[in-house]
Amino acid sequence: MRKRVTSLELLRILACAAVITIHVSALKQESSEITSFAWQVFNVYNALSRFSVPVFVMMSGMFMLDPERKLTVKRLYIGYVLRILAVWVLWEILYAFVHFLNMGYALDAGTVSLFIKTALEGHFHLWYLPMLAGLYMATPVLRAVTEKGDRRLIEYFLALFFLFTVLRSMLPLLYKPDDPEFNELYYYFISFIDKIPPAVTGRYLGYYMLGHYLAKYPLSAKIKRALYVSAVGAALWTVTLSLEYALKFSQPRGNYDFFFLPVFFTSAGMFVFFREYVSKHEFGGAAAKAIGVLSSCTFGIYLLHAFIVERISKLGITTLSFNPVLSVPLISASAFLISFLIVFLYKSMTSALKRAAFKGKIPVRR
Repeated sequence: MRKRVTSLELLRILACAAVITIHVSALKQESSEITSFAWQVFNVYNALSRFSVPVFVMMSGMFMLDPERKLTVKRLYIGYVLRILAVWVLWEILYAFVHFLNMGYALDAGTVSLFIKTALEGHFHLWYLPMLAGLYMATPVLRAVTEKGDRRLIEYFLALFFLFTVLRSMLPLLYKPDDPEFNELYYYFISFIDKIPPAVTGRYLGYYMLGHYLAKYPLSAKIKRALYVSAVGAALWTVTLSLEYALKFSQPRGNYDFFFLPVFFTSAGMFVFFREYVSKHEFGGAAAKAIGVLSSCTFGIYLLHAFIVERISKLGITTLSFNPVLSVPLISASAFLISFLIVFLYKSMTSALKRAAFKGKIPVRR
């Protein structure tokens, strides 16, 4: 059984809450004017929550790529890959069914193809599941690297990720709306760069490996302090860059790429801060237990929260119903709490049923 790490459980809860905040803040953002007060508030909440997904991926990499963790390919596929894919398919079907109910469609022979199309298109927040399954599929290859224990080799891997994914994400900022001649050269440059990215280190695989690296190899106190300071500055930089991007491209949504340079530093700083600093805090028995219960429900909260947010919106309560400074966190917190209560009750009932079903059938070890 995996040893509990309360500080990382707390980080998981925070990241889960941030995911919900992203989705709530985005609800009315694209329909708001970029120069409006509401849009600016949505931008702040959305930008400051971008650490969520990278942190989730880093925590997965920390556990899954640990050479001391015994993990066969069979166990990997049965316990992780197939389970995640099954959950993904099931919830895509559930959300497609909810969509049909909302639209007033009847599920019959004439609409079955539309139902399948809706399920295949996928719900907006479930993209994370197949991506995670892909990371799990790549795990045996990446573990071949981590099991060597060659720090320089891992740093080379991360350097490629930083160069071709993180820095690449910043190139759109070079675009100049009022300089067609420059932009033509800019597009040729982008096309040239994109011909050579080493895909094996790209996208979420980089964060997956980064989680292992930051957990395995200690950073000096000086580097950790610099990372904490840069994480705070980078979070604020994400807000201003997203606004700049929206204005530059005249689109109602900022650039919230999870691979943006400031998002990278914020995510890495958050991960290290909780693992190195928060972990030194002694959590009381009740607090640790509460954190553990909340953490154990975060996966279910992630799956369910979009439905709850949609129900709240159906009631006429949106982020524009009152001051967005308050509406975003209040709706996000409500969705989190309601989702948690449903998941907690479900887990409690299934556990009780299992105990009742197997009572007296499990031999007592002496």
